[in-house]
Amino acid sequence: MATAAGVPDKVTADLNRYLRRYSRYAWCNAILYWITRLVSVVGAVILPFVLNTPYALYLSIAVAITVSLDTVYRPSTNWKLFSDAYDELFLEKAKLMGAYAAAQGVYDTIKQIESRVSKGRDQLDQLINDAKSSAQLALKRNP
Repeated sequence: MATAAGVPDKVTADLNRYLRRYSRYAWCNAILYWITRLVSVVGAVILPFVLNTPYALYLSIAVAITVSLDTVYRPSTNWKLFSDAYDELFLEKAKLMGAYAAAQGVYDTIKQIESRVSKGRDQLDQLINDAKSSAQLALKRNP
């Protein structure tokens, strides 16, 4: 069988399966990215105020785990990778179905928006890396 655009059902089913997979992977990595950022930044900010409490050990362990997870697994990079893969497959599916030719301006706008979202994510990563570097430099100066 084939769809109205003449694309075999097997191709459409495969594309839909990969779209769901990449969407799920991107979503999971986005959640992991924000959780690691939230725990590490908020934990690091709160830690000096709770140093003399029993919570300091648990908070420092949580910060260490999330920073390690972020450093090793790199959810920001994976989020971008799977998000880009989803976008590319989405556009290919639109081309196969004939929708791209009918509304190319809409799809070009989607590509531009996704590009800006990606740049914003990269800028946030750079800002956080700069903050980490500044903190490490300050610790070296004032041990």
